[in-house]
Amino acid sequence: MKRTRTGLILFGGVGSGKTYMAACIANALLDQGKRVLMKDFAEISNISVFDSEEYMKSLSQYDLLILDDLGAERRSEFALQNVFNAVNRRWESGKPLNCNHKLITARNEGITSL
Repeated sequence: MKRTRTGLILFGGVGSGKTYMAACIANALLDQGKRVLMKDFAEISNISVFDSEEYMKSLSQYDLLILDDLGAERRSEFALQNVFNAVNRRWESGKPLNCNHKLITARNEGITSL
């Protein structure tokens, strides 16, 4: 994933094992000595304006960032900006980002189930 600058989106209904699968990926990488951070999207979307820039910078130090529960964040302009900043920092750093989302379905075109 790091070589190709790609990430992973895990999707499915509630209780389908998205968070479990993401944790398995995290544990496998941790066993290899990689730095991995798994955070809930709601937590990132609620970072205060005073801590936002420093917190977003800290996310770049990890080899993999896993954001759980995409779509669960508050729907405010500030919250959406925090989520955008987290995703954008990963993109700019060229490091992978994995997201879990319960709202995406396999019916969406171009998405293949595993």
